[in-house]
Amino acid sequence: MDIPPKILICHDDADFAIAACETATNSGFQPVAINDGRQFKTAYNDHRPALILHEFFTEFLDGIELVKWLVEQQNRSPVVLTINRQISLTRAAVALARNADLFALSILIRPASDVELADALRI
Repeated sequence: MDIPPKILICHDDADFAIAACETATNSGFQPVAINDGRQFKTAYNDHRPALILHEFFTEFLDGIELVKWLVEQQNRSPVVLTINRQISLTRAAVALARNADLFALSILIRPASDVELADALRI
């Protein structure tokens, strides 16, 4: 039996994290969930996820800091940043990722339907 690819979910909204884990499992991923940015770097190094789902305004590691750190790590896994509104900082994060040309970065505006979330997890 094949081991499913891992998705690292970093989100402080417990309801969203639960829904994301369920959707990820249904999409063929093995979810690894954490709830704050302090845990992210260790979890990333321990699990080497195939996909990252991260809340843009996570305490201790916001979206801009996340993208910068992932560029330093030469990350190749796609990243989905969630946010409850579109702001200029999301455009800055997308530009950083695009300029590094290492990984795909997309933005998922919340609230998101189950279908929108499943679509965001397609790699």
